[in-house]
Amino acid sequence: MKLGRIVPATVFILIFSAAAMATDTPTPQPTFTETPTFTETPTSTITQTHTDTPTITPTSTITPTFTASPTPQQEVLAYPNPVAYTDTMGIAYPIKDGKTPLRTVIIIRGINGDFAAQIVDDFPNGYTKFSADRFGRGTYFYTVEVRYTDGYTEKHKPKKFAVIK
Repeated sequence: MKLGRIVPATVFILIFSAAAMATDTPTPQPTFTETPTFTETPTSTITQTHTDTPTITPTSTITPTFTASPTPQQEVLAYPNPVAYTDTMGIAYPIKDGKTPLRTVIIIRGINGDFAAQIVDDFPNGYTKFSADRFGRGTYFYTVEVRYTDGYTEKHKPKKFAVIK
């Protein structure tokens, strides 16, 4: 008697159960996540234009002008201060109304108080111009005395100027 192949029931059940389990388990599905992204691309456009009209660019220039009869000042001041790119400077001072100035004396001292110069103006008009090339680099104090024809002398408080050339 020939026996055929007999498959034991337990093996069949295991194979059947494994196959059943394989079909009952859901297959993993891919998941999608939306992530917004932004891309900025800078662009530029060059537009060439041509005109026959010349371009005018406004610029401002300040040019000091010294005159023989400046506008009377309310206070004493040195110009330019600091002295940098010029060899001359001026000191402006007020003149009393109704009085005629006779002489102006400007005394200049160094920062340590040492005498540096004396400028005498026999034709005072509210502004005395003089050469600044005799002064070395540094800070100086100056006092202005205005003498009038009636004998009155007006002494102004000391001021300072600097030479940086």
